[in-house]
Amino acid sequence: MKTFVICVIIIISFLPQWIHAQSVGIGTLTPNANAALDVVATNKGLLIPRVALTSTTSNAPVGAFVAGMMVYNTATAGDVTPGFYFCNGSKWEKAVGGWSLTGNGGTNPATNFIGTTDNQDILFKRNNLIAGLLNNSSGNTAFGVESFNLTTTSTGNTAIGKVVLSSIQSGSNNTVIGAQSLNNTTTGFQNSTLGHSAMLLNTTGSENIAIGVSSLGQNSAGSNAIAIGSWAMFLANNTTTPFANTNIAIGSWALAGSPTAANNSGLGNNGIGFFALRNNSSGSRNNTLGTETLLNNTTGSVI
Repeated sequence: MKTFVICVIIIISFLPQWIHAQSVGIGTLTPNANAALDVVATNKGLLIPRVALTSTTSNAPVGAFVAGMMVYNTATAGDVTPGFYFCNGSKWEKAVGGWSLTGNGGTNPATNFIGTTDNQDILFKRNNLIAGLLNNSSGNTAFGVESFNLTTTSTGNTAIGKVVLSSIQSGSNNTVIGAQSLNNTTTGFQNSTLGHSAMLLNTTGSENIAIGVSSLGQNSAGSNAIAIGSWAMFLANNTTTPFANTNIAIGSWALAGSPTAANNSGLGNNGIGFFALRNNSSGSRNNTLGTETLLNNTTGSVI
């Protein structure tokens, strides 16, 4: 009997070191050597502590934030809802499965959405380049690969299309729809464009309306122009000195201008119709209505 007691004492004395050095198994005699705890079961689950959190920024009811700790929250309070939460060391984060890359089933538009539950902006990227922005504080909205410039101080811009408003610095309240439209604009403001490459080379020009492919395409610093139609006022004066462009062109190629954009200095013209005032350069205050009216006028003006 004495020998048996001595053996038991010896085993007990070494037991803490054995447990410390080995993996612990529950439901198995051969726990995984790489795991501190290996739980094996075929008809039971793992039930972790259930607590009632109050918010993601409060450790309560747990004594302190401990990185790696996980709990199941049972409460709906503050910004927490029932579900698994883990601690990142300074707050609780909800453990979610995320959206599948191959599509998601069983969604309910009444409760499921892509977005935020706090007052934070949303940024989309493709190949690590901006592809969308929803900004509340500045009022800027963008959608399209390389649409908009994230370092801008501008406000109230809407940019839709590939490579649009990507150079904007301080210009505000521009509305842009169409690939490459207003892409070089830096400080221009209150421009409205619709069409591929509309006002493509504009930099500081403001308060223009350009609707149609490449309309006002060469304009740089001119303001107040109205060009509606594909290539309308395409070769507008491209000076970098700001000026008021008081021309109105409605119709494809209307007031498109002479091949040398710098020579297109005519102002106060109203050209309405296909190819109306097509080749006008320095002619001013002309009014036309109809297809190819004053087609070959270049310098003629109404005094």
